[in-house]
Amino acid sequence: MFPDVTEAFSDWTSTISFQLVTQTIYNFEVTNSSATSVYFNGVLEPLTSQSLLIKKEGERTWKWWNLWTTQSLNLNDFIQDTNNKIYKVMKISDWKYGGYYEYELTEKFQ
Repeated sequence: MFPDVTEAFSDWTSTISFQLVTQTIYNFEVTNSSATSVYFNGVLEPLTSQSLLIKKEGERTWKWWNLWTTQSLNLNDFIQDTNNKIYKVMKISDWKYGGYYEYELTEKFQ
């Protein structure tokens, strides 16, 4: 069984505000519209260089981030931070038995 690390995780994280972004296609163009803000505890950090080396060559130049949180997100969700940067959920590592999730996000170019 995976150990419950919820207590240690709470000391590592801080409150983050994101907005879930929905995309619609209108007149052959994609438009973004934001939903209400979601507040949760988490840590957003750059992806390690070792993890970048195993990405496909064309993807290595993208801006990659790890998000560690207790908040559940879906693959291909778009989230927007308070600085209006939009991130796409590209990978989910489900550690829910340990009390958290790890997501790999890529920063969407505007």
